[in-house]
Amino acid sequence: MATQVVDHSALKVNQTGIVTTVLVAFIGSAFYRPLLVLIPLLAIVLLVGTFAPRFALFKQLYFKVLKPRGIVKARPVQDRPEPHNFAQGLGGVFLAVSSVLLITIPVLGLALALLVLIPLLSVVLLLGTFAPRLALFKQFYFKVLKPRGIVKPRPVQDRPEPHNFAQGMGGVVLAIASVFLVPLPVAGLALSLLVAVLAFINVAFGYCLGCQIYYQLGRAGLIKGAS
Repeated sequence: MATQVVDHSALKVNQTGIVTTVLVAFIGSAFYRPLLVLIPLLAIVLLVGTFAPRFALFKQLYFKVLKPRGIVKARPVQDRPEPHNFAQGLGGVFLAVSSVLLITIPVLGLALALLVLIPLLSVVLLLGTFAPRLALFKQFYFKVLKPRGIVKPRPVQDRPEPHNFAQGMGGVVLAIASVFLVPLPVAGLALSLLVAVLAFINVAFGYCLGCQIYYQLGRAGLIKGAS
């Protein structure tokens, strides 16, 4: 099938909206249980947007607000929209099923929602590792947080390779966790939690385990120029 021009910035905004909504639902529900209603609402948004693209909420936010104001720049790419649309619909179906189970079997409902969030985070991390311009959270910092002074820059003399390696390692671990979520849910959730804890340690205490592994591999001669 022939390709056409697809604005990948719209896809990134859509992914950001999905990840943010699921995270808010999970984390927020620990303090305010009704926030779990965001899961079925997100399912509706994804499914409606799949069959009627003009109602795709996050993409419309991009086209009507973020792009016209220059907050997020367009990135047209020759691509096929069908795979992305199918993935959105599949995510909507998973979240719809998890919404039903959240009422009848809450644990299973949360697990199904995680089946959407964890693989999506894995893809985001791995894409950002091999194509930095697609690093979703970094782009959010450079395009939104930094220009508005919400987060101030803190330039430090450092090498980007160890941090990029650490990000890729996190993406690989989450990819493995995604595979384990169905046959071995405890193992999948444990691996996901490990990534979250290591990310927190990095932010709170400045210790990057992935960076240390990168340097150790360099000293062992497994990564050139890493020592």
